[in-house]
Amino acid sequence: MNQDWNNHLANRQANFIEGVVHDFGDASAERAAAENGDILCDLSQFGLLQVSGEDAQSFLQNLLSNDIRDTDSGHAQLSSFNNAKGRMLASMLIWKQGSDYLLQIPRGLCEAIRKKLSMYVLRSKVKITDVSDERVCIGLSGDKALSALQGLYAQIPTENLHVIQTDDATLIRRDARRMQIVTGVARAAEIWNILSAASVSAGSPCWDWLDIRSGVPFILPQTQEAFVPQMVNFELIGGINFKKGCYPGQEV
Repeated sequence: MNQDWNNHLANRQANFIEGVVHDFGDASAERAAAENGDILCDLSQFGLLQVSGEDAQSFLQNLLSNDIRDTDSGHAQLSSFNNAKGRMLASMLIWKQGSDYLLQIPRGLCEAIRKKLSMYVLRSKVKITDVSDERVCIGLSGDKALSALQGLYAQIPTENLHVIQTDDATLIRRDARRMQIVTGVARAAEIWNILSAASVSAGSPCWDWLDIRSGVPFILPQTQEAFVPQMVNFELIGGINFKKGCYPGQEV
């Protein structure tokens, strides 16, 4: 986690476990707010890999389970990176910023997946960089929280996995009650201070629980190669495109 951002959260009574915010002092109240209320979460349990270069699209198209051509400045997607036996090495949320693609995966997998993807670069004009500490990801859930976000931005995405790029942030609609904000550290502190007035600051387990409730799986180091995508219902939530062509494990 970026040290400045870490300090900002620590000043707001964040409790950390292995560099990730576990709670803000009252984990049970935070879980209750996650179920029916409004919460604001730091998403540092996830990291970001940036895939750039003129061959970035074709490179990812040949490796991931979804059709990367459907990802543009206004649309994010779920996808997976699998081994030759079709077993999932990582699941991810992907969006595009400029000509670069950002892959959000659990932070504990970032370096291993960066190295694994890099093995396929060969002569492709592609660069894969871990930018986890260069950007801050914030999650918010609840009607009041989303209304507060509308006070910051004139337009927010209204459909699942739609994206709006602003001058200072990327807004991604995760589901009917949830939004993700990706921005720089300085702006993240300002956004957090404003949105916290309408939300309960909550630890990462609350956001993970909301992912589970929405049926969105994330592969962790402990579960790598344990599932094929259909075993975690990836075809039901739009993480697989059966018509895109070949990629590792596609035959399975």
